Amino acid sequence: MVDKIQTSLWLRKELKHIVDNESLNLSQFVNDSLEKYFSVSSVEDIDKKLVKLRENVATLEKRRGDLIGQGVAETRDGAVANVVLEEMKRYYIARRNQDASGVVDEAWISSPKNLQRCKQIGREPLEILKEIREWYDDIQENNG
Repeated sequence: MVDKIQTSLWLRKELKHIVDNESLNLSQFVNDSLEKYFSVSSVEDIDKKLVKLRENVATLEKRRGDLIGQGVAETRDGAVANVVLEEMKRYYIARRNQDASGVVDEAWISSPKNLQRCKQIGREPLEILKEIREWYDDIQENNG
């Protein structure tokens, strides 16, 4: 404690309650806040930091746009839903290769496993079946 001095300060009651409830080390908080506040000594320093932050934001926004453009889901749940839907499409192709008519599609989508998959995707089974059929028809049209 050679380079430290003791001082006192006045806090409003509600702020003191926050400090107590959060178990903050008030001395450390004040020291850190003051160091951050005074670490920038000129407008030029602030401008440089702002430019760097803007560049970082621009880079992150571009990366986000690239990921969305690639069809990467925005959330973890969305990513799981995409994987499950792709799995269902693979199964649908295998089914249709065995039975080209697609007459029993509604029975297929209503199977317990597929109902569970539909729940994971978060959509109604018939809605998913319609999307998969349209996707399959597009593939057949483009390949045929």
